[in-house]
Amino acid sequence: MMNWYGNGMGGGSGFWLLMMLFWVVLLAVIVFAVIRLLPGNGRADAAGSAVPAPGVESPDQILDRMFATGEIDEQTYRARRSALMQMRKPS
Repeated sequence: MMNWYGNGMGGGSGFWLLMMLFWVVLLAVIVFAVIRLLPGNGRADAAGSAVPAPGVESPDQILDRMFATGEIDEQTYRARRSALMQMRKPS
């Protein structure tokens, strides 16, 4: 009576291996989905500055747009561009 299922709960070690693989894959998919859905996903370009999400302007693009539309003059544009470059320099 004690050994009704043969080798434990069914298919032996193959069953446990498949079950463990299933849970590892499931957890990996959940972690991947959470990372992809978070707004700040920590990507950076070669210069070390954060890469904005698609559809979001970078600080450089915002500055360029402000200059192109006449919101700021050339002197302000150059000062802000310089400030951005100084901020990005490694210490």
